[in-house]
Amino acid sequence: MHVARTPRPPRRPIRLVHCIGTMRLGGAETQLAELICRLPRDRFAQSLVLLQGGASLREGRYLIDKVRQAGCPVISLRYSMQFHWYDPRSWAAAAWALLRYVAHLLRRRPDIVHAQLYWANIISVLAGRLAFVPRIVTSRLQLSDYKAGRPAMQRIENWANRFTDAVFVNSEAVRQDVMSHEDHVPARVQLIYNGVVVDRFQQADPDPLRRELDLAGDEFVI
Repeated sequence: MHVARTPRPPRRPIRLVHCIGTMRLGGAETQLAELICRLPRDRFAQSLVLLQGGASLREGRYLIDKVRQAGCPVISLRYSMQFHWYDPRSWAAAAWALLRYVAHLLRRRPDIVHAQLYWANIISVLAGRLAFVPRIVTSRLQLSDYKAGRPAMQRIENWANRFTDAVFVNSEAVRQDVMSHEDHVPARVQLIYNGVVVDRFQQADPDPLRRELDLAGDEFVI
């Protein structure tokens, strides 16, 4: 007796929302753009949330256009950092940005929120939990020197770690720094090194630059 198998329905793409402050040219921003562009579109449905608007959007246009061309929509929460933290307008701007973020997550219904750098990490934990996102991942891409003398920043981060499913670090030094300064993270720290796009170097032609700098063919230069 032959029993026909019911074909499995196609697996839907994983819905992934990234968050970072801006896309101005920098290490974290470039790495994020490469990640978005290189994740397969048939497996991931991505969107990118930027905290800041205004001039930062113009300055980050190169990377923003790059991720949009990869099929990843970009939204700005238009958060303004022009006011001091004790100014009520600063808190109002932060609340408005948080509400816009929650609304975006409720529309997209992502499986994962992936945040990079301090303030994007904090607001992503808040927005993600308010929108009932199943998994929230934050990243540490630098040492914690910027928090020196600012104990409130560390307390806020420790609180956010309680509601974070995983913490990504990009080097062993950063991992050790996290373990030394943060609470509630040891079992959830994952080391993932930054990627390098080797294609750019395999086809490099150094001869024009050698001629421009008047370098002999056998001179080794870094």
